[in-house]
Amino acid sequence: MSEPTPPTASSTLEYQRPLPQWVPSPPKPRYWLHVLLLLATCFTTLVMGARMEYNFQHGLPALFFNDETSGFLGFFPGKLALV
Repeated sequence: MSEPTPPTASSTLEYQRPLPQWVPSPPKPRYWLHVLLLLATCFTTLVMGARMEYNFQHGLPALFFNDETSGFLGFFPGKLALV
């Protein structure tokens, strides 16, 4: 009987070391971005809530914008949200 021997490799690829793979590192958590977006959300919600309360107290539609009453909201693009 013959002794069981492992078969010899028939390909030269088995003898070469694998090439190193470049694995990108995971991105760092950007907590500052989350805080900034939370503050922007709170600010815009407060601004629109103040506008809606002003319009309610003056008997106007909830999302009514005109040039006379948009003094402190001139920078806020609320008109674009209605388009």
